[in-house]
Amino acid sequence: MFSGNSEQHQLELISHLCGSIEPSIWPGVNKLPLYSKLKLPENERRKVQDRMKPYIQEPLALDLIDKLLTLDPKQRIDADNAVSSDFFYSEPPLADLKPLLSKYPSMFELKEVSRNTYNQQMQQQQRLKQPRPNVPNLTSETIY
Repeated sequence: MFSGNSEQHQLELISHLCGSIEPSIWPGVNKLPLYSKLKLPENERRKVQDRMKPYIQEPLALDLIDKLLTLDPKQRIDADNAVSSDFFYSEPPLADLKPLLSKYPSMFELKEVSRNTYNQQMQQQQRLKQPRPNVPNLTSETIY
């Protein structure tokens, strides 16, 4: 959605869609360390709903996206309230997403996680191969 080529450019793109990043909209933003060093667009009005309407016809979805893109973190909807949004409980129910989602790998299964899991498995195997001193060799029995 926002593919800026630098932090400055990223903030400009956010401002063009979500409105100017300024203390009247986001109290305390001017106290952030780099705020005064950035040149941010001024007098930008919020255009989230206007720009997204051609792509998202569902009003409840549009409302949820608007709430998720609120600049002030204290006013932004949190995850608990987002998943409780009317969008997910509207009638008629949303179309079944399973066929669509099953075509793509999960966005939550990151390569780093896979690599970490592999490393943990290898370490576990190495530990199992090492002799354990002073541990009696007990046979295991099913106790139930």
